[in-house]
Amino acid sequence: MIHEITADREFIGKVWIDFLIQNTIPFCIRIKENRLVDWGTQTKSIRCYFKHLKGSKSRFMEVNLDGHRLFFQGALTPTGELIIVMSNQDRSRNLLKKYKNRWTIELLFKNLKSNGFNLEETHIRHLERLHKLFAVVTMAFILAFLTGKQQEKISKTPYKKTVRAPLFSTFRRGFDWIRQLIDEDRNKAIKHFQDLFGKIIR
Repeated sequence: MIHEITADREFIGKVWIDFLIQNTIPFCIRIKENRLVDWGTQTKSIRCYFKHLKGSKSRFMEVNLDGHRLFFQGALTPTGELIIVMSNQDRSRNLLKKYKNRWTIELLFKNLKSNGFNLEETHIRHLERLHKLFAVVTMAFILAFLTGKQQEKISKTPYKKTVRAPLFSTFRRGFDWIRQLIDEDRNKAIKHFQDLFGKIIR
């Protein structure tokens, strides 16, 4: 049983929404500002319902979209970007909070792709081989993250005040340290991996 699907703006469209609703699958999906919804006898972009928002204010409402009565919540980010999230079951007005929780998985996607392993560049199409590739990359991600945690205990990651965040993520610090170690001494790298695996098993 699927508890709930949370997705970004790429996962939209009438066929997709129809499928989720027909199969009673709860969802919390961000939609584009120009998505057309019912406006009386006409249709207008969803942004029209939220263009009055200022500061940290949000708005929750029910609107018809593609023949379905759906829940929407919108708010502005600190940079002025409008975020609108829709759901088929949430009357608790927590749509934005649910969507915000999704950003933890966004960081994982980034590390598995452009910020680390470039997983999107694989040309593998055979499903069984893809399963193995994902298993290997997942383990490599864990090793890099644990290595980053170790390095942070040895010395703190430099902090950049202009962006109010460390210069490197925990994953990236471990990832770069492992790559350097492999280039310099593969035997030490193997020993490092064995020690980490031992800690994971214990």
